[in-house]
Amino acid sequence: MVNKTIKKRKKRKSKTIKKKEKTRWIVDEYGKREYIDIVKMIASVRVDNGIKLKDCKGMKSIICDEIKNEYKRRIVLMLKGSKKAKSILKKKHNKSYKSFEKNMNRLSNDKIQKIYDDLLQI
Repeated sequence: MVNKTIKKRKKRKSKTIKKKEKTRWIVDEYGKREYIDIVKMIASVRVDNGIKLKDCKGMKSIICDEIKNEYKRRIVLMLKGSKKAKSILKKKHNKSYKSFEKNMNRLSNDKIQKIYDDLLQI
């Protein structure tokens, strides 16, 4: 009998891959479409209609939180899209874009509303 040597295999390091949130799809008679949460839809409609963060005190807290998140999301999209928006943020509010993204959760509702209104006037 011939002695067989077993090769030492290198162990792979386990890499964790972050899973993105999967988009949910609904199938109806017209085909597939993306599922949108009803609370997020209500929040985006209210922001489109011009509701202010001060006015949402009487509503449920879930909707108020979603309205605030919608304002933040729109501000970030505006800042990513144009250099003019970044310069307005720097001049009027003395905040750079990078520090603003990190510390956005600390801002009060009034400041978020003011920044959004200033960026809309471009």
